[in-house]
Amino acid sequence: HDALPICENMLRVATLNVLYHPHSRLRERLPLMQAQARDLDVDVLALQEVDRAAGVDRSLGRAIEAATYRAVMDERTSFPRHWDACSLLSRRTAGSVTRHDVVSMPHHRVVQRILLRRARRDIAILNTHLHYPLDAAGESARLMQVRRILALVAEQPEETPTVIMGDLNGPPTEPYMHALNEAGFTSAYHVVHGRDPARTFPSGLVASACNATEPETIDFIMVRGCRVLSCDLAFDQPDPKDPTLFPSDHLGLVCDLEL
Repeated sequence: HDALPICENMLRVATLNVLYHPHSRLRERLPLMQAQARDLDVDVLALQEVDRAAGVDRSLGRAIEAATYRAVMDERTSFPRHWDACSLLSRRTAGSVTRHDVVSMPHHRVVQRILLRRARRDIAILNTHLHYPLDAAGESARLMQVRRILALVAEQPEETPTVIMGDLNGPPTEPYMHALNEAGFTSAYHVVHGRDPARTFPSGLVASACNATEPETIDFIMVRGCRVLSCDLAFDQPDPKDPTLFPSDHLGLVCDLEL
């Protein structure tokens, strides 16, 4: 992804579900994640499904010289302990983080928000991992969770540029997406390409923790109050020496915004 000229009214953001799982080849994947994160040169990176020991997100934070803001609300003692952990990595050059909120949602999920002071104004950046699976109960849960997210957004001044990123775990045809659209949010990828990606899951990673599945488009960057300059897939390149090794089982997204 080619770098754009540095400008205080522009922001580059990216999102990735990192798949922290004991049988996901994490040790092999981590250097690949770090290298591709550095290449993206993002201001803010949203991560989902990170480990409680903070090894994955903090190592990625060190790789891109970013501060790590973690969001973990549920203290379950049995697997999966990591699914409800999210992190936002914000580089010092991105601006000053003036606030970090973490809000619990149904089904052991959280949404986090940072307010980033940049270009003499605040930008709200949210990160979440919505409920799964793809059935009627999951669809209802995702809509309920998005309504909670929108209630958090409604607490901001209406003119605040806002970005919602994450693994939303449902296709763009679901009611949760209609709720986001009605609130003024649009898919950044759709703005640029006239459609959403053909898939963001699975990536092509081969590991015992990964089960074969039909292609799904479930990862998004949703924006309101800013202009989308570009949006593309990210973290989508396998290891040059191993075509079965990808940064994660998800593909990520990267987006350039004009505030």
